Parts: sequence; structure tokens; C-alpha cells
Amino acid sequence: NSGLEACLHSGTEFGFKLHTLYQPFCSQISLADFLVIAAEAAMSYTRGLYLAEFPERGAMDFRSNFHFGRTTATSCPGSAEMLPHAEECSDVEK
Repeated sequence: NSGLEACLHSGTEFGFKLHTLYQPFCSQISLADFLVIAAEAAMSYTRGLYLAEFPERGAMDFRSNFHFGRTTATSCPGSAEMLPHAEECSDVEK
């Protein structure tokens, strides 16, 4: 999670930030739903790269399973302890 700041706010990683991309939609969709859509878009893009090498694997269908209505919380006490440590992989490898 050490890369979230660059992706969400500063835009230093790929030249754009999700905060800016969200602005045109902020009156129509919650930030929570937008972040899920952004994550699914990233997974769809990388799946396409994978399918170029392994076309028999098939595409992922995120759109038909998406459910709007998430609310954006301004805080989430205790959530930091639930995330994997940003500098090691042991939690991810479980």
C-alpha cells in the first residue's frame, strides 16, 4: 500500500491521479464505487495483456456483476492493521 499516495493523490507514478479522474463523476457516483470501477478497469486491462499470450483463458466480466451503492467513509478505525505490510510480502504469500 506504499504506492497508493502516488496513484490516488500525487499522480507521480503514471502521470495522472485518480482524484482528478474522479472529479467529472463526483456528483453521480460515490468515491467508493469509483475506486472499485478503477480497480476493475486495471484488472481488465492487465487481463487483456495476459489473454494476448493465453487466449484460451477467457475474459473477466466485471460489468454484469457490479453493484452501485457503496458509501465513501471518511475514516475507518483499525483498518490499517488489516492491510498487509507495505515493505514485505509474507501477508500476500499466505
